[in-house]
Amino acid sequence: MAGIVRGSKPGPESPRLVRLRQAGRARADVRGSVRARPAWCAAPPRQGLSGPALKNTFPILLESGFFSRITPVKQTALSPQKQSRYRRPQSKVENFFHLVWATHRRQPLLVPEWEAIAFRCIQSEVQRLQSTVLALNGMPDHVHLVVRLHATVSCAHLANQVKGVSAALLNDSRQAGSEHFQWQAGYASFTLSRSHLTRVIAYVERQKEHHTQGLLWVEWEQTELVLDAVAGA
Repeated sequence: MAGIVRGSKPGPESPRLVRLRQAGRARADVRGSVRARPAWCAAPPRQGLSGPALKNTFPILLESGFFSRITPVKQTALSPQKQSRYRRPQSKVENFFHLVWATHRRQPLLVPEWEAIAFRCIQSEVQRLQSTVLALNGMPDHVHLVVRLHATVSCAHLANQVKGVSAALLNDSRQAGSEHFQWQAGYASFTLSRSHLTRVIAYVERQKEHHTQGLLWVEWEQTELVLDAVAGA
């Protein structure tokens, strides 16, 4: 091994050697500034098995039936008071809508037999969308629906769903040679306040009686926007 020749200039240090020397000085400074911990502050030794020892011991415990002797923890049911305490709070949303839509070209297609099928389908589809039917009735050429919408469901989505699903079901149920069933393209939608809700529900439930007696709310029977009336207003 060649020695160091006296009088010769040392070569340039490598960057790695410089970084190691600086790191060693920094550690030495830290050790000198931090007072040594007493013995009673030392961390206790780790107990138990880990790593390869635990991996080798697990099959032995499994064969000896050790895990079958462990008593399961008994789960106790929470009282209603504690359940209400730990229940996640939900938003209070009250979206009440009155929807009206008609058959294609106002044709009297909703005969009593088809009306029963359509109403059952509409109610089922509203429930599937996590909403509530408050009133459902109509005439052979149009339908009234009062509904409370779920917070995640829009009025347009619900209207498209109930119309599309009910029309498909009616066409599947019709007899061969009978006329094809179709709803109109649009619909009418009215927002309702809680103070007006009872009155509107009563109007929809007595829909056939109101039509017979001519006691109608004209604006709630229209399913298309009248542009002349809007321009005049």
